[in-house]
Amino acid sequence: MSAEASQKKLNTTATLERWLGSMRSLLALPPAEKAYVLGGTLLLVALAGVTLPGDGARFLSIGWVGGLVLTLALACEAYLLIARVADATWAKWLMVPVLVMGGALAFGESARLVNLATGQDPELFPRATTFLAPIAALPILGFVAIVLLAISVIAFTFTWGAQLGSKDRVRERRAWFWFARLIAALAAIAFVSPAVETKSGFHTGVREWAPRLAAGLDMYVDPQCGPAPSDRVKRLNDDLVVLAQKTPAELVFRRVECPLAPQ
Repeated sequence: MSAEASQKKLNTTATLERWLGSMRSLLALPPAEKAYVLGGTLLLVALAGVTLPGDGARFLSIGWVGGLVLTLALACEAYLLIARVADATWAKWLMVPVLVMGGALAFGESARLVNLATGQDPELFPRATTFLAPIAALPILGFVAIVLLAISVIAFTFTWGAQLGSKDRVRERRAWFWFARLIAALAAIAFVSPAVETKSGFHTGVREWAPRLAAGLDMYVDPQCGPAPSDRVKRLNDDLVVLAQKTPAELVFRRVECPLAPQ
């Protein structure tokens, strides 16, 4: 075997060993960091794809999937951090007022949505208000998440820059994980924003479903007060009822006279 062939074989062996070493290092990473690798790879593929001539819609979809994977990885790390902190006594005491205030805000927002949908006292629709409370809490949680993510973006940027310029080779090699967390935080803001924006599809859907829930969960059929099969009734007293009638545009709620009579 010639010297040139031997050198080529050594180079191939060294390349294979480096590749196997990289694969072993990748497999040894924690699950969240593996997700960062996957999400970052998908984003790079999407970025390369949209710069090429042709239809970039597929690559945009790949980019959204990559952003979702990064967001889930960041959420997993945040959950593990919160789970560790929650074991502390001070955290348990802090959670009590936070949950109470959060529940009050959710029920208050749910009552506001029911009032906007029906034009009536939301106390008349307790089941619909309770059903909508977790959904009404999402914009509140979304706002809190966006604030925390914005703070995280600043922290991740400084940490990434510090590790990138570090003289410690181990920290320098791991700097890209902080860059991945930075991109994940930005992607999470993009996914959470629709819950906060009042003109988003989320809010439009809630406004459309609130009157249907009020009529379906807290009202009933009464042929005496609402003769149409789709009419729903909520009695207020012996003389007045709230009548929900379906129109081509929407459900209309109004108070009408309907004296209570024996059946």
